[in-house]
Amino acid sequence: MLAGPDYLREVFGLYSTLALDLNIAVDFMDEDQLLDAAALSAFKVLFLTEPDLPLAGGAALLKWVSAGGTLVT
Repeated sequence: MLAGPDYLREVFGLYSTLALDLNIAVDFMDEDQLLDAAALSAFKVLFLTEPDLPLAGGAALLKWVSAGGTLVT
C-alpha cells in the first residue's frame, strides 16, 4: 500500500522539527529493520509513524522498549 499525502506530510513535519529546527540527528528505518536487534540497539528513541505495523515488528519494538528504549507513537 502506498502512503498517502497526509501521512507523508506528517512524517516530513516530524523530520523537519527534529532535524532542522532542533538539530537532532534523524534516521529512518523500515519495518524489516525492526527485526534486526543490532540495528535497533543503535537507537535510544524511536518515533513510530508506520500506520500498519506487522506483528513481528511490534514484538521486536516491545522487546526493545523492555530493554530500555523509548518509543513515541
